[in-house]
Amino acid sequence: MKSNLFSAGSPGRLLPIQGSNVAFVPNLMPPKLDLGDLNPKIESAALAIGELKGIGRLMRDSQVLVGPLINREAVFSSRIEGTIASAEQLALFDAETDDTKTEPTVREVGNYSRALRFGLERLQDLPVSQRLIRELHSELMRGVRGDDKRPGEFRTRQNWIGRNPATPIDEARFVPPPATELPRLLADWESYANKRGAYPAVVDLALLHYQFEAIHPFADGNGRVGRLLLPLTMAQWGLMPQPLLHLSPYFEGRYSDYADLMLAVSQKGQWPEWISFVLDAIAAQANEALSTSQYLLDLRDDYLSRVQTARSSALLPRLVEFLFTHPALTIPRARQVLGVSYRGAQLNVEKLVSAGIVRELKMDNGRRFFLASEIIDVTQGRTERRAIAERHGQTDSASSRLR
Repeated sequence: MKSNLFSAGSPGRLLPIQGSNVAFVPNLMPPKLDLGDLNPKIESAALAIGELKGIGRLMRDSQVLVGPLINREAVFSSRIEGTIASAEQLALFDAETDDTKTEPTVREVGNYSRALRFGLERLQDLPVSQRLIRELHSELMRGVRGDDKRPGEFRTRQNWIGRNPATPIDEARFVPPPATELPRLLADWESYANKRGAYPAVVDLALLHYQFEAIHPFADGNGRVGRLLLPLTMAQWGLMPQPLLHLSPYFEGRYSDYADLMLAVSQKGQWPEWISFVLDAIAAQANEALSTSQYLLDLRDDYLSRVQTARSSALLPRLVEFLFTHPALTIPRARQVLGVSYRGAQLNVEKLVSAGIVRELKMDNGRRFFLASEIIDVTQGRTERRAIAERHGQTDSASSRLR
């Protein structure tokens, strides 16, 4: 790492390591900031969060929104790390009873989704803390690439960030603090995450995310764990109790800015630029999630209308609701959800096929899956959602009832 790129404004110090190399040790939190120029963006981000939070309060079952948005976050956060899997593959992974048969990249994305759900459950008993961070890492790395790098344990050796895994430390883009500095830095991070209050919550999110990435406490998986902590921290603070807001899609689409702006904080103390970027991400993704949520609610109402008017079983609405958290079905899974015989489950799933709600996929091994493609498509982009709306005789304004 080139020490001459770090100026006097850097919010940390360079510590000599391994010969002539240096590592960056960030200062304890919080930094001293002047937020005057950022106030309009702070207000916009807070307003967008408030609107999205209101949708969650109106929902009798927020999982209709939560499940698809978590899966989208898993796809995009993993994509930042170069792990590519589609939302359809993720849905099939979720429905697969033997995930050892699943492609490794899909398992990695699936682990992210499962780790986020795990973290949300753990928040009932455990605050955002070093213990929770270790548990998240363990869930994330279970049975996938990197599971040989002490899952659930903070690193004991020096790591660094380069162009690729083979980049030597003297050519590293960034070298985090030595392992001996981790206890002090992580204790400070944990304390601030739970006490905070120095700045508005949306600013503190940006500060905490930067600090975690600068500490880089694991041998692998730091970026994904750092992004997992964003919705969990928002939930703990009550900022977004239900995980409807996820920032990875924004970060992935602007990855160079995401990485460069964090590095610029370390090298030059350019906090306003980094915080502004995160505030833009919050506002954009909150508005995107609001739109996505409205389409998902319309789609759910459409599906319920279809199954209620087709001389269908009274069990079908239960399957429809289930699809919004698990958009791929098998007959055995439908049997478990409905508590009926195999034949009864098969008949109900076939009615979903006839209603155009799911489509059948036959795998090479003979297994049959039933995929709710529209639910997946709704979360993937504005173009797909508009096409779905038009197909059902809706318009963008038709969904404005929740604004």
